[in-house]
Amino acid sequence: MLTILLADDDILTLNQLNMYLTPLKDITVIGQVTDGADVFPYLSSENPPQILILDMEMPKVSGLDVLQKIKSQNCSTIVLVLSNYDNFEYVKPALHLGAWDYILKHELTKQVLEEKIKEISIHLEQKQLLQKHNELTLALSKQQFINNLALNRVIPPDSLSYMLSTSAFHGNQHLLIVLQITNYMTIYQNYHNNKYQMIDVILNFLSTMLNSLGNGIVSHTVTGEFIIYLNVKKERSSAKLHEISSLYIQTIVNGLTRYFNIHTLYEYTIFYDSIKNLRTYYLNLHHKLYYGTITSVSNEESQCKYLISIYQEKELIEAIIHFNTADAQKLIHQLFEPLYKENITLYQIKHLVNRLFDIIKRLHQSFPEYEPPILKEKIPDLMDIEQLEQYFSQYYTKYISKINSFTTQDYPFLVQKAIQYIKKNYNQDISLLSTASYCGISDVYLSKIFKYHTGISFSKYLNNYRVQLATYYLSKSNEPIKEISIKCGFFNYNYFLTVFKNITGITPTQYRNKKRENLTGQ
Repeated sequence: MLTILLADDDILTLNQLNMYLTPLKDITVIGQVTDGADVFPYLSSENPPQILILDMEMPKVSGLDVLQKIKSQNCSTIVLVLSNYDNFEYVKPALHLGAWDYILKHELTKQVLEEKIKEISIHLEQKQLLQKHNELTLALSKQQFINNLALNRVIPPDSLSYMLSTSAFHGNQHLLIVLQITNYMTIYQNYHNNKYQMIDVILNFLSTMLNSLGNGIVSHTVTGEFIIYLNVKKERSSAKLHEISSLYIQTIVNGLTRYFNIHTLYEYTIFYDSIKNLRTYYLNLHHKLYYGTITSVSNEESQCKYLISIYQEKELIEAIIHFNTADAQKLIHQLFEPLYKENITLYQIKHLVNRLFDIIKRLHQSFPEYEPPILKEKIPDLMDIEQLEQYFSQYYTKYISKINSFTTQDYPFLVQKAIQYIKKNYNQDISLLSTASYCGISDVYLSKIFKYHTGISFSKYLNNYRVQLATYYLSKSNEPIKEISIKCGFFNYNYFLTVFKNITGITPTQYRNKKRENLTGQ
């Protein structure tokens, strides 16, 4: 859609231009002014007009003055000049100042105007294509630069100097992630053995995700391994950087799993050094991935399936949030059961152990008050499956018990019972009456003792808890907001929006966008 601004002190000419332009497709006249001074606000706006049809003679600020301003500010607007005088010398200064072309007013017809607009439209399309090409070339150059640094390839001095001068590598806070696809060969088969097509698809997907998160550069290094680099331009504390990094990585990892069924392991580091020393940090992360605390990973092991899916992770999180110890133990048993029967590698076990710890770690990030329990027992030998299962069953049981008693331990028994009922049934259509019935008392009495001991009403406590859980799902998932509202017990979507804004001060959409902005570290 082309946007056009008209500037002429002759009302008849303005009407004539409008009459010719209105029927044209993909063209919008965004304004018309009768003096050059009134053009400047349009030029300095967030979306300046793509084309300015400009009369040379206007009362206060002339067309030449407008052109000089456009040239001095390097504005992208293309100017088509209108002139009353059939003398090239008169319009020559306008052309020198960058005007696209001119039309004599007495020769102005619909056909002439359409031809000029078409010429400009073709020029703009070619310019956009060139810009996209240059952006793609620069993006590929940055990918290659990061790849060359990591793999210690020779970088010509002029290329090194140019890349170091770009804003993408400024600053002294850098995030580096090494991501290894573990079911690489399975994914490879889906692309009819075209390894390069698969790599391109993954690179494009990761680049799109990085753009949505703010910025970042991704490059493929060796078989199934990708490195992601992020320049953190805002100064952050070390703790904040690690928090941002964890959320950033989890979004990428979850995206790969959800859309491509790609499973990954990763290592990351934050370094405060010159980008030229990236290789040192890359080698360290690469070594951790392949020669970590357990064993090196063979090609055969990299093809193995994972023992926990994203759906099982969600079920475990749901069991914790609902304080359902029985379900959590059942799910953990289901995860470990195949280990007794199948030929499972250390690589798979390592991933399962890491994921079980990560689930609670992610919950703790969203609910800092729910500190994970400290177990005196060390993690058992990874090949002792029975001991591993008992360990995690105990760990999850203690965690659920701890957060279930949190904030209720100082209350009388009946208030504790009411709060536990809320936490277990928040996603149901519960009320003061149903909770009182569960506690075996009248709703009037429950309302009185609940507010006396907690300081807020039953309905406000229930809404606060539901909104707290909604913020978790908004920041940790891409589920539609309406589904999240139902998941948290709000069956009236408009009521959910009202309650959420009253409690947080912003809408659910604004909350999600804010979390994503924080994720980028920008």
